[in-house]
Amino acid sequence: RPLRPGIVGVILSRDMCADQSPSAETVGSLVSYQEAKSNKRGSLAMLRNQPCRIVEANICKVGKHGSTKIHYVGLDLWTGVKVEEIHHSSHRLEVPVWTKTDYMVAGTSDDGCLSLMDD
Repeated sequence: RPLRPGIVGVILSRDMCADQSPSAETVGSLVSYQEAKSNKRGSLAMLRNQPCRIVEANICKVGKHGSTKIHYVGLDLWTGVKVEEIHHSSHRLEVPVWTKTDYMVAGTSDDGCLSLMDD
């Protein structure tokens, strides 16, 4: 489900500050790989390079080339937009490494920056 207004969502690595763009190593640590046939409804996956929650996973019949394919339908975690993609069942699929951290908003500055507190 997409983030609701009022909820602050932040994905940062230990090596990355808020004002830096992510490096190749940092982005690589934000995904892991899983066999496509093991991703079921409700799990997370990267579909079209977007982190999505899978809402449908339909197995297609074996075709003349002999490999089973899986048709995934997911909802983008940030926007809620529907995303579709087809994968071979034996191929590996990127899975986002997702950690949830709750923050309390301590205050705001005049330039629009938030001050956040964790537990």
